Amino acid sequence: MRTLSATLSSNQKAVGVDTSRQLPIWKIVLARDGQSTQTYTNTSVIEIDQSESEFSQTATVLIDNSGNALTSINFEMYKGVISWGYNDSSAGDEYSACAPLYVTGQRLYSAQGVLVCQLSLVGIPNLMAMDKAEADYEQAASNTNTAKTLMTAVVNKTLAPYTNYTSYTATYDSEDSLIDTFIPKDYFHVRINENRLEKAKQLLSWTGSKMRAEDDGKIHFFDPTISGSTYDYEYELNVSGEHTFFSKELRNRFVNPNKVIVTSAEGHDPSYSSSKTSATSYALFPKTETLRLRLASTAQALALATARIESYELNAETGAVSVPMNVGQEVWDWINATDSRQGDSRAGNVRNIRRHVKIPERRGRLIWDMDIRFGAGSITPFPIMAVGKGQGNQRVAIQSLIDAYFVLSKDLIRTIEKQNEIMDYLVAREERIPKLWVYDRMKIPVGTDKFG
Repeated sequence: MRTLSATLSSNQKAVGVDTSRQLPIWKIVLARDGQSTQTYTNTSVIEIDQSESEFSQTATVLIDNSGNALTSINFEMYKGVISWGYNDSSAGDEYSACAPLYVTGQRLYSAQGVLVCQLSLVGIPNLMAMDKAEADYEQAASNTNTAKTLMTAVVNKTLAPYTNYTSYTATYDSEDSLIDTFIPKDYFHVRINENRLEKAKQLLSWTGSKMRAEDDGKIHFFDPTISGSTYDYEYELNVSGEHTFFSKELRNRFVNPNKVIVTSAEGHDPSYSSSKTSATSYALFPKTETLRLRLASTAQALALATARIESYELNAETGAVSVPMNVGQEVWDWINATDSRQGDSRAGNVRNIRRHVKIPERRGRLIWDMDIRFGAGSITPFPIMAVGKGQGNQRVAIQSLIDAYFVLSKDLIRTIEKQNEIMDYLVAREERIPKLWVYDRMKIPVGTDKFG
């Protein structure tokens, strides 16, 4: 959770609860070396739809272009910083800035009486996913690089396959027991065209640490709070002085896999092994995953299995909360929502955030909302409203359909991009395997009839 001033925190908690009127404000600052910095505030920004998760940060921004000033500006790869806040009668305009994004798409719309510019932006994790390895990299069984050493090299582009890309700063706010002790040795390698983000995700999968690109432009690694009654933020329904919420949803999901075995491979001497279960799901229906790695001890095998199970449990803890905008909420925050209406509360880690502001059309209301989702999975589109009688309801329904279309189209684009990565990977090999890593045993047919 980003640090907010007392007045900014008070203003956002008053929305929907206190009778005083709050004045939301928002802006985007666009900058690129050698170009003039452009700032657009709520007087010209018509709509922002921003999504954040551990490995993806995206936004679509719609700016009024009625003066035709944006038509001549090419915003390609401008850094865009989106800020959300409130105007306070005493403190003035107060903002909380999100992690920087970069413009990857620009559209100019012209219709009768309407000129608008739409910008599509992505964050640092998304840019890392575009950085494909330019060479193979492998480590010997005697290599001593820890997961932390390798992570830093991937992020700041000192690892050989990624040296031609942008360097980012890796900041370690807190560390779990594995990130600076586990040495993957020859089990970590990079193949040509594998992207930087996937290698960072692989290294994280061997630890209990998480990552988050933050407002300082750095990638922060930390061991998040996942239990207890000390929260980064709390929501409480219709209580003065507390941040209310519109709705919440709880879902209980089966943890799969619910047992992880971590063991040394055959031939490793000495050999170690341990396991961990998600007890409730395992007792109902066992589903097992086995990992083979070079291990330093049985305790390390247990730590790896525990971190893996913890990750699967966090993915399964699903649910959602819809709230008035929280301008400082961050991914992996440990939060609690208390519902007096239902007589319960829901604690969990923020895994996805979707912020949405949209100026009202005619007599409509200002949209100033935020959706939070626990567990794995992306934020779903805002509900599509049914078409009722009257032109006003029909217009709202059509706009809701358009909003839903844009969200679904972005999901489709991400799926297509992933498929293209797989195709590029296969094409680059020209249907041949230039190098093969073997960790256990491989049987190779011999003799004149080896293919018969």
